[in-house]
Amino acid sequence: MALTILVGMSAALVYRQEDTEITGEDDGIEERFVVYFMAGCCTGLTLSYAIFLKRINQKYVRTFFDTRTGDEFIASEFRRSLKEDNDADT
Repeated sequence: MALTILVGMSAALVYRQEDTEITGEDDGIEERFVVYFMAGCCTGLTLSYAIFLKRINQKYVRTFFDTRTGDEFIASEFRRSLKEDNDADT
């Protein structure tokens, strides 16, 4: 999502520059406002995600950063739980 905001910020700045060059008129949107607004949104998203990862049960944090597909993850977690159950029974 942060990438979308950064691309949107860049597109807004480029579009405004091209529009002003072509028509010679200013549309009234300040470039600074767009940059600060988008930077604020990006910072807010980053902070909210960091706070989310800090506040959740820490054993689940690893599920957000895994290279396995969903099917591979489910299968390995199922096998791991079966092994834990068998180890607990013996």
